[in-house]
Amino acid sequence: MIAPRRAEDLQCLAAALREGKGTAYERYALDRFLESLIERLEPARALEMPANGVMGIPGIKSLILAARGVDVTLAVPLEAVRVEVEELWRAIGLKATIQTESYTSSSFPPRTFDLVWNFCVYEHVPSTEALLREMVRVSRRYVLVLTQNKYNPGIPLHRLFHRLRREPWDHGELSHVAPHVVVRAMRAAGARIVETGGLDLPPWPDINMQLRPPASAERESYDPPYAELRPGVIRRPLQETIDHIRALTPHYGFWPRFYRAWHRLERVVPRQLLRFTAHHPYVLAEVPRGS
Repeated sequence: MIAPRRAEDLQCLAAALREGKGTAYERYALDRFLESLIERLEPARALEMPANGVMGIPGIKSLILAARGVDVTLAVPLEAVRVEVEELWRAIGLKATIQTESYTSSSFPPRTFDLVWNFCVYEHVPSTEALLREMVRVSRRYVLVLTQNKYNPGIPLHRLFHRLRREPWDHGELSHVAPHVVVRAMRAAGARIVETGGLDLPPWPDINMQLRPPASAERESYDPPYAELRPGVIRRPLQETIDHIRALTPHYGFWPRFYRAWHRLERVVPRQLLRFTAHHPYVLAEVPRGS
């Protein structure tokens, strides 16, 4: 597999990872959003902190940034995860600096990165205030937080699904992720709000129901503090994932074409409406100069 250069190329990767249609579209929508940010903000250096994953694939949310020429650093809070993430990036053919760091007291100097961001970890961390303070400290320009959407119509169905299966709710504290709550916390951390919005609005609710895991899946075995960012995750062995990646032949079949077509419809939805309907609202803030 050649290193991906566009969001469309990464759709082939999503197919190889076999994460399901919902996650594949989520990756596409996120990649297109990040591409648009690169064009607008022109960051030279970006930090994903903490760099988690979904559906058992850690540390690959920033691939599109590296593919578009951004100098990417990933901060993961566990050494075992750092080793796995390095192997995944090497197999994909893109470069990033991957470090084991605390997301509340990292070793990065102040004002190091143009963009500091994370995806769907805000609702899991014990102290959102400490996380945002650290993100603001190491950023010289922008801070971006994307979360789940507590107002998404799929949330009640998702909660019901957990109750019916007698499984604990493992998707974080939803009271933390209302857009106005994140905005207020971002301001308290010293950042100025640039914009809010949302992304990932496929034609299905945010339910994430898997009737059964893949036959080769194994239970998540990471220790704290990483396990708290991805509780209850089913993951397949690392080598199996790498084998799928290396055997991948890029193709653009029905589903990648469908994602592109549907995303064109999503882009015409007003940004403020997406805050309450999309799967993932976001808050983009700017760090004042001299702070």
